[in-house]
Amino acid sequence: MKRGGSCVSKSGERGSEVIEAGFIVVLMFSMILLLMNITFGIFTKATLQNAVRLAVRYGITEPVSTNLNDSIASVVQQESLGLLSDTSRVQVCFYDGSGNSQTSPSAGNILQVAVTGYPFSFVTSPVLMTVVASDVMEQCSGNCPTLDAGTNNPSSSCPSVNNF
Repeated sequence: MKRGGSCVSKSGERGSEVIEAGFIVVLMFSMILLLMNITFGIFTKATLQNAVRLAVRYGITEPVSTNLNDSIASVVQQESLGLLSDTSRVQVCFYDGSGNSQTSPSAGNILQVAVTGYPFSFVTSPVLMTVVASDVMEQCSGNCPTLDAGTNNPSSSCPSVNNF
């Protein structure tokens, strides 16, 4: 409303634009931080899923040795991009065709690798993530990889299991 060539505003509305802009900025930053948190959660789950997938692949292609479980758990830790500081959350299980638990691996067993109870802080409360991968340990046909005597490593004629 103009009176005498000057603008007169209603009393009590002075500075309301600044307060409204402040509300919008706080809401916008909250939404951006929430989106970043959700995105990192998806990244974390995908990274752990890929780590257990690679560990299963390693487990079914590696010659059976006495410390296969520890080797598989260390592959999960190495492939987790630093998310797992140790292997305490990694579970390595072998099952026969009927689903019964087995203590040692053999051809035809199902190898299952899992990371259980990984804590991810979502906003303020932790969410426990679990990822699982499994595959069948097939009988080696033809040139089976053998272990070098004394070193317990695949022989030089064995294709590298790290090239998958």
